[in-house]
Amino acid sequence: MTDLNEPLLALIGDVLDPENAEMAALDTAQIHFERRVGQGSNLPDREVALSLLWLAGTRVQLHKLRGARHTLAHMKTRFRGRFPDLEQLADFFEVRVLFEESELSKASEALDRLDVEASNSRTRKRLESFRGYMRGEILTAQGQTAGALKSLERALERLKGEPPHRVDLAFMAEIYASQGQALLKAGELEQAEACFNRSFTVATHIQFPLSMARSLRGRGQVFSRMGQLEKASEQLRESLRVSQEVRSAYGIIRSSISLGRAYYAAREYTNALLFFEEARVQCGEGRFPFEEAEVHSRIGDILVTEGRYSQAADFYETDLHIATSTGNLTSRAHALKNVGRIQRLLGNYERSEQSLEEARGLFSRLNDHQGLSTTLLQVVLSFVEQGKVTQAREAVESLKAASNRTGRPLEKGLEQMLEGMVMRREGRIKEAADELEASLAELSTVPGFYTVLCTLELAQLYEEWGVLDRCVHHYGEAVHLARQLRLHDMEKRSLDLLARVDRAEWARLLHHQTSASVEQNATGHVYVAALLMDLRGTSSLMDRPADEVSRIVDLYFDQVNRAIKDTGGVLSRILGTRVMALFGLSGSCDPGDALRCARKAMDAVAAEQGRSVEEPLVGTAAAIATGEAISGLMGPIDRREHLILGGPIEVANDLLSATTTGEILVCPATMQAAGNQMAHPIPREITLSDNHRRIVAHVATTPALARRS
Repeated sequence: MTDLNEPLLALIGDVLDPENAEMAALDTAQIHFERRVGQGSNLPDREVALSLLWLAGTRVQLHKLRGARHTLAHMKTRFRGRFPDLEQLADFFEVRVLFEESELSKASEALDRLDVEASNSRTRKRLESFRGYMRGEILTAQGQTAGALKSLERALERLKGEPPHRVDLAFMAEIYASQGQALLKAGELEQAEACFNRSFTVATHIQFPLSMARSLRGRGQVFSRMGQLEKASEQLRESLRVSQEVRSAYGIIRSSISLGRAYYAAREYTNALLFFEEARVQCGEGRFPFEEAEVHSRIGDILVTEGRYSQAADFYETDLHIATSTGNLTSRAHALKNVGRIQRLLGNYERSEQSLEEARGLFSRLNDHQGLSTTLLQVVLSFVEQGKVTQAREAVESLKAASNRTGRPLEKGLEQMLEGMVMRREGRIKEAADELEASLAELSTVPGFYTVLCTLELAQLYEEWGVLDRCVHHYGEAVHLARQLRLHDMEKRSLDLLARVDRAEWARLLHHQTSASVEQNATGHVYVAALLMDLRGTSSLMDRPADEVSRIVDLYFDQVNRAIKDTGGVLSRILGTRVMALFGLSGSCDPGDALRCARKAMDAVAAEQGRSVEEPLVGTAAAIATGEAISGLMGPIDRREHLILGGPIEVANDLLSATTTGEILVCPATMQAAGNQMAHPIPREITLSDNHRRIVAHVATTPALARRS
């Protein structure tokens, strides 16, 4: 049961009460506290001030961070100096808001300025514990895991010595989860799992659903890093379910992103893309800018893995644009690092160096050692590829200092690889071979892109050294590993290098090639926006000449087809005058493209009608639904054709049946992703035919038709 007099619960995020319908989900909890604040004249002032703190805490969990900041400012202004204990709590809330905004330096500075003043010793210990917890969260986000773990341990110590209370247990659940996150980032997977287990046990005991979802998500991330995809998927899907139950949009997005990352790590790129696309739709445009930027970055990573560098560059540039617009330096630093990496792969070294140098400066300024290490890695590779040995040596020395501060084994292995690469170009062949062999042993524990790169580097070293048996062996290993990891560009590069050394072995490996291409017509899951359009009023044309009717109908199909091509869709099917277009089959799914297509086609048809007759003879209507479907070749064995089956197609059919001429009706997922394109959307409740479920769709009338009406 929520105790309004314990605002520390709101501070730590324990704002829900599963036994109270008004407090069981975040959106209804926000309404509850807004209502209490609105009753201010009928409540004592302290209760109003407490309600404002609880409202701020709920908005933090909803990630309505600007609203939370305004709520805290309102509380301070309204009750200036009257409730110093609550004003002190508001200062702690502001630190949390800064952290959630990824303003890590500002959050750290604000935390340093806070003085804990409380007449009650237990309250003082709890505030000191929260300060240690926030310090640990900030240090973990900055990649300083050793310091984070020390702060979090001190935070736990401050809670000892008193009989446990719900506030203390809620604090412990979140501190355990934070310890798990720091250990996960440090690569200590078994210890991380133990911490997430403790967090889940405590959170379940006190029914703290947001902390339960966080610990489930953490366990899923641990299992993913362990290579146990089935366990990871189970935990992450349960985290997703809990987040959906309490209507935590942020939790849904983070769980979807984690599922995408788990499938990406397992090299199941289609499933990974499916969850990243779902997260992107949940983000909308501008509602969760940091997560939206991350999703674009993750989709770019998948495209890089598939060797589609130009398309990946577009996603990384979008990531950079979003990060820049937020004004957040951490997000911008990561985006610049990704842009520098893809431009290096594209051979645009000038742009690559500019981006990486700016990212390097930002990570140094933010004191983010892990971000600095990964950026320096790209800097070294860029200099090595250009033959700038002196600059590469300087960058390697900087990387050593940064990787020593993170202490992660992976960074150590990468450091050895880069050291060996530079030594090879300095002519120190024997020393280079020792470094590369040591690096390969480290990187092979968790095979990935850099394992292949290190193997290739060793092969080229042995080729220069004249040790051809080892050279051919390592080229072959690089080919096999690249195939296993589905790194098609690295496979081709390895084969090309092998061809100049041993044509017979090259021919043998080429003959046994297993992963040169993915079967194009394989059936699988896709995330698409389905647009259905229909021509209305054709029955009124039956008394007109056949050639005139043909001209009107042809004009409709031409305009619709042109709009589909212009907005990046695929014309999937024509049945009578009904046209189905799909968005997301040939790339990433953006429901906004489907909406732009519908508007463009309907406006064009209406404009042509207006030029040819005084009163329009026919009209159009459209429906858009977004979601997961099944795509592939289906049908009788002698007449297979490409079909799309599943939710969005069925929902779009139901929506189209509910439209009147001139309307575009969109499903909730489309509304969430592209609602910013609708000036005045009109809600309409629709009953779906398959399960009689009711949804709230929205009408988006086209600008041209709206002007005429």
